[in-house]
Amino acid sequence: MFSKYFEQLEKMILKNGKAAKKGDEKGSGRDAKKGAPAKHADLIKHLSHMIPAHLKLDAVRIIDSSGYSPDAVDFVVYKEVFRDLSEIMDGYIPAEVVYGTFHVCQDLNTRQLGNTLNDVIHAKKINRYTEDIKEESIIPAFIVAYQTEMSLPDIKDYVTNFYISKSIEFAYEFDLMVIFNVGLVVKDWKERRSFIALETGKDTLKWFFMLANEYIDVERGMDLDFRTYVKRQEKYKEY
Repeated sequence: MFSKYFEQLEKMILKNGKAAKKGDEKGSGRDAKKGAPAKHADLIKHLSHMIPAHLKLDAVRIIDSSGYSPDAVDFVVYKEVFRDLSEIMDGYIPAEVVYGTFHVCQDLNTRQLGNTLNDVIHAKKINRYTEDIKEESIIPAFIVAYQTEMSLPDIKDYVTNFYISKSIEFAYEFDLMVIFNVGLVVKDWKERRSFIALETGKDTLKWFFMLANEYIDVERGMDLDFRTYVKRQEKYKEY
């Protein structure tokens, strides 16, 4: 029913990705306004059509109430509970309203994959230093790759061996990886240290849309309390 839409959208994403790669090789590839990678602007625009209307996709930084903010997150999906929320928070988004982090690889090879898995680990540490850690405070992480010369079985094996060799906690693993026009690697929550690789070809974006929204389109149930983000104690005159 909707396969054609996602096939056309995926072709557009790949076309724009190639153009962005060439532009990034020639210039700095940075957005002067936000300091975010300009090469992801088209990807953010296209993926924005795939998330629930009450959520927003943008290249902003996350921060939790302990002050921890991971560097290597390309963009996030979040609930804009206030207009100009990122401006209110000086370019940051409170972790309580973040529904997912996105980590982008242009060419997925062993080096890039290893770097990206490390980036996800840092992103998954959000809320780990706060006083009240709850299950709903764990933010899903999505890896997005434009292309790869690795086979899906090799990617799955690399991911599994990476986590085992470094003794990474299960909570710090990524949730869903998409390689456009190739397939998906999905974390199997029924088994520890288990991933499923699916060769979905031209249907890849369609299945990414459905699987990603199973993580995103849920009520996180975390209340945003701005008081927890006030670190400097001021004394005011009281009358």
